[in-house]
Amino acid sequence: MNMRASLSIGDIIKLKPKYYQGCLAMIINIHETPSDPMTHVGGEWISYDIEIITDNNHVIHVSDECIECIVSRIVAGGSSRSPTS
Repeated sequence: MNMRASLSIGDIIKLKPKYYQGCLAMIINIHETPSDPMTHVGGEWISYDIEIITDNNHVIHVSDECIECIVSRIVAGGSSRSPTS
């Protein structure tokens, strides 16, 4: 599942069970690295490195493939909401 387009800094996410036993984490940064069109055959692409802090205070880097779902996100005014509401 490629959910990169819907991820934002501040989102609370759940990691897939095989990564940190499915713990919760908050996205603290999203790094984008575009490919170099001069060296990459087959077109341009962007690599995303998502920096998170886990519920046990570990700062780690993951890809969107490690994320099971978005649990909650920050909205204007500082409140939170479920991504399905």
